[in-house]
Amino acid sequence: IGPISPALDDESQDDDVFVLAVLKESAAAAKGVNLGDQLVAVDGTLTRSVPPFDVLSQIQGGDKDGEPSPFVNLKIKRASDAEVETLEIPRKDMPRGGNSDPIVKTSLEKGPNGKK
Repeated sequence: IGPISPALDDESQDDDVFVLAVLKESAAAAKGVNLGDQLVAVDGTLTRSVPPFDVLSQIQGGDKDGEPSPFVNLKIKRASDAEVETLEIPRKDMPRGGNSDPIVKTSLEKGPNGKK
């Protein structure tokens, strides 16, 4: 799963989280995760009101107290038909947080007016 975003449409709550991209050859794509699907929960933890980058970190990293589990459980609400289902997706090929480089990097740069 690539970038995720807060609410995308008028029917969603402002603090819902949605999939903005799915890597073509990824395990998530193979399980049928699609652009616009709502991420309801990650490993049983509801995502509502959780910042999208924190949700992405949960998906990639898993257990903060030790070795991540080999699978992540995603409860998703399908964009196509609003069906809710839980998918078990292997983490083996997902980038990890911690000592490795993050999948998403952000930085602040000075704009033309000199402000960040």
